[in-house]
Amino acid sequence: MIKSITIKGQKYKIIFSDLPSGTAGECDKAKKVITIDKSMEGHRDVYSTLLHEMIHAVFNEVSLDQALSDEMEELIADNIANAVYEEFFSKKGVKKWSTDE
Repeated sequence: MIKSITIKGQKYKIIFSDLPSGTAGECDKAKKVITIDKSMEGHRDVYSTLLHEMIHAVFNEVSLDQALSDEMEELIADNIANAVYEEFFSKKGVKKWSTDE
């Protein structure tokens, strides 16, 4: 799994840690850290969760999060992450992102 991503010149660290029940991931926009729940490690849905949190990071870096309600941001992040995941990760032959840094 990749350990960091750069969005609009800003590096976001990616870590696995325990999160509250029902929370698969979170993006700490101030600290620039994406946290994925430890229970997701090795699970195929980790990519969908990572995509979702990356979208929150993009919204932060382009200040779109300031224009959206929390509910609208979640709805958009869910739909984009699910569409991208379905296209690139669910299809036969595409299994994971490169771990090369």
